[in-house]
Amino acid sequence: MLENITGLEQSLLKGLFVIYLIGMVMYLLYAITGARPIRSIATGIAVLGILGSLADLALRGMASGRMPTATLFEYSLLMIAAGIITFLVIDWLSLRRGADLALVGAFMMGFCFVLLMFLFFKLKVGQETIETIPPILKSSWRTIHIVGGAISYGGIVLAFAFASLFLLRPWLTKEGKSETSGSGLLASRIPSADVLDRLCYLSVAYSFPFLTLLNVTGAIWAVSSWNRYWQWDPKEVWGLITWLVYAIYLHARLRSQWSRQLIAWIAVIGFGVMAFTFLGVNFLSAFQGSLHSYASGK
Repeated sequence: MLENITGLEQSLLKGLFVIYLIGMVMYLLYAITGARPIRSIATGIAVLGILGSLADLALRGMASGRMPTATLFEYSLLMIAAGIITFLVIDWLSLRRGADLALVGAFMMGFCFVLLMFLFFKLKVGQETIETIPPILKSSWRTIHIVGGAISYGGIVLAFAFASLFLLRPWLTKEGKSETSGSGLLASRIPSADVLDRLCYLSVAYSFPFLTLLNVTGAIWAVSSWNRYWQWDPKEVWGLITWLVYAIYLHARLRSQWSRQLIAWIAVIGFGVMAFTFLGVNFLSAFQGSLHSYASGK
């Protein structure tokens, strides 16, 4: 046992809840009103959320005396930071080309809020004692494996946002709405179908090498820990399924004659598979025997 996480982390986490909730509201307000100062505030809040997430990771690292890449919550903080950073870069580039991603920003901030709230209450984060990591985690591959996974999962969440907005766009931009009404202004903030399709593809293309890195380093790590590359462990199996879904997406996007709607649905399904890999395997009783169960702890 190293030392208790003090009330400082609880205060920091509560601050993060507020930051991501307000950020979501600000992006939505801008989408409805079109007020540029609100857009700048929303971006600033997103940056503040990144800094807060990284600060919490630093706090946990100092408290444990190790790299904060051992638990599900630490993985989640990395994923949140990576996802928001990726969004802000794409948002900045898109604004320069005339595409407004405010609704995607609202989704990303809302996703971070919901995920943190779920893990906070499920894992009782901030009330636990940080234990010395088990020997199985003491590997030079751990940080590469976890950081690669966090970057890939953050990009997958962003791709899901683009794919969902692509599929919802025909309904959200129905003709006949007044351009001065709230709904008309909201519709005007939705990028074209071509832009959404392209950004979804770019998000997946960016995430896929890191997703591959996650699986490859996991296999290498497994050799040093269990003397086998593959254990048929639920986390490994669903991780491979996630990789296969996005491999199918890229193949369909680049080679096949499938419709863009069908391809977008693959991205949506992929997000569901990733979410199950990320959380379902950790919390469903049917998978409590997973070799990766140590990572769902506190």
